Amino acid sequence: MKEIMSIVAELQGVSGKLDKEAILRKYKDNKEFQQFLKYTLDKSLVYGVQDKKLNKALKKEYSNSHFDNLFQLFEHLLENSTGNDRTVELVASFINNEPEDLRDFYIKAITKKLRMGIDKTVAKVFPDLIEQFEVMRAKSFHDYKDKLKGEFSVSEKLNGIRCITTKKDGVIVNKTRQNKVIVGLNDINKEIIQLPDGVYEGELVVKNSEKYRLREVLQETMKIVNSDDENKVVDYWIFDYLSEDEFKAGKSTKKYFDRRDSNPVNSTNFDSVKAIPELYRGNDMNVIDSLLDELVDVRGREGLMYYQDKVYENKRTANILKVKKKYTSDLKVIGFIEGNGKYKGKLGALVLDYKGYELGCSGMSDEQRLEIWNNQDKYLGVIAEVEHEQQSTNEKGGLSVEYPAFIQWRFDKNEVNYAHE
Repeated sequence: MKEIMSIVAELQGVSGKLDKEAILRKYKDNKEFQQFLKYTLDKSLVYGVQDKKLNKALKKEYSNSHFDNLFQLFEHLLENSTGNDRTVELVASFINNEPEDLRDFYIKAITKKLRMGIDKTVAKVFPDLIEQFEVMRAKSFHDYKDKLKGEFSVSEKLNGIRCITTKKDGVIVNKTRQNKVIVGLNDINKEIIQLPDGVYEGELVVKNSEKYRLREVLQETMKIVNSDDENKVVDYWIFDYLSEDEFKAGKSTKKYFDRRDSNPVNSTNFDSVKAIPELYRGNDMNVIDSLLDELVDVRGREGLMYYQDKVYENKRTANILKVKKKYTSDLKVIGFIEGNGKYKGKLGALVLDYKGYELGCSGMSDEQRLEIWNNQDKYLGVIAEVEHEQQSTNEKGGLSVEYPAFIQWRFDKNEVNYAHE
């Protein structure tokens, strides 16, 4: 295992994708290393061991270990992924009986906190090693609005965490869009178990989300879902339903209206699992602007989801579109941040002044990044025109805007201009 730890340290010691790929290829024939990568990177493999419980158990002393090596422990956890006290004690006893220089490495591997920066590169070097997981992702309404025709359905775009739930033969697995298993959704699972088998998709959102500002909704939801709480109390708003065979095939047999109307959640009155309300169904495109004004400007929500009456496809597709308001502001440059990786030695982001608060902004071309970084005096204090979405509060409580992107320089003016005065 010390050889594997040495390879991991080698990977952590470089930042470029090509450098990491070269290291992986160097050890391509090392089967034990490949197996370690699968155990630690495959998000479909769930061990159920959480930091808080494990750290508490590690403070106790154990006389012996039930496992000869880390791989034996991984296999045991795959069969016993409940995270109960007995399981955590077995993990702690194994770690405490290992050499001290391996313990922290094992803890990070078992809790899937080992960072190597190779998630995508591994698929390139070892194509069949990690399970691939794809879901339907929306394109932008503004790119397609002039081409749309026929009936459509509209619902609110919630600012939560995407969740994909598979229920089969009494077994429920909840995953993020990134294929990471979400544990601790006990209240939700008690309701899902009452529904027919299949794949349910929706958004996990903090309860009473209307009490929070836009960005706070996501922040509060992430705090709960990413915590070590054994019972994560959130709402699960379902927006799609299809069979497991359809999901695995990557394409549904039913079009959206049929999928929505036949969704089993529609006829329930659960406390945590609910169907996202349909705000409109028809072919009058004029309702889009009025609904968007109501949600964004009056209620402070994120936007709309526009569903064409087409099949589910597990890729980014125009069958589903996200509708958001776009704004432009003119902001002053107050600093520069160097980039990483391919942008090392170039501009990573502009630092702009937004109503007295720092705002990071990207969206420049490679040529612009190099030009700005090499001529910072020329651009410091200049006005940049920026496209963005709603105003929000940042992590420190200051004002910010959603998804700022550089458009162009405004050398013709010195005054700032805010879309949200």
